[in-house]
Amino acid sequence: MVRRRGGLVLALMTVMVGVLPARVTAEAIDPDNPPQGLFSDEWLAIRLAGQQAGYVHTTLSRDGDRITSRSVTVVSLSRGAAEIRIDAMESSTETVSGQPISFESVQKMSATTTTVRGQVRDGRVYIEKSQLGMTQKMELAYPPGALMGWGLFAEQLRRGLAEGRPAEVRVDDDAGCVYHPHRPRGEGGGGARLDGSYE
Repeated sequence: MVRRRGGLVLALMTVMVGVLPARVTAEAIDPDNPPQGLFSDEWLAIRLAGQQAGYVHTTLSRDGDRITSRSVTVVSLSRGAAEIRIDAMESSTETVSGQPISFESVQKMSATTTTVRGQVRDGRVYIEKSQLGMTQKMELAYPPGALMGWGLFAEQLRRGLAEGRPAEVRVDDDAGCVYHPHRPRGEGGGGARLDGSYE
């Protein structure tokens, strides 16, 4: 059974543009045992100054004990006669319990493509970043408890969404290999509203 949903806050784009749900249904997903195969398929419209500027397509699928989160973002912006197009794909693979295994991010802007791939094992993250024909490899400590796509979504399902309900989670930004602690309002962090805006 595929769940199509909308309204999930997307940190990548909500700062720049408004993200509006394209289709919403209310089928429950068990965060401890999601169904095999594709179980979530979400399309979001990106609007800028009231005009369609792009879309986001996000999927969640399960194969055995592995969950793959995948998000494709396409944005086209015009400035005078020039048009700027940004294509971004992010994916991560985790266990059903939310333990990270691997991730990939590909961003195309103009003639430049940047690719980041990583593997998480034994408390370390092994990253390979490629751009303009050059490859850089890094090894970093992976912060305990940092969540990727499925882990964060499963936490959202467990806690539920309600106005004023605070939560703190560690989120892995696999594209930049930056780890963000997300704190509730009044504790040093910005408050995210359910409509995707920030305080």
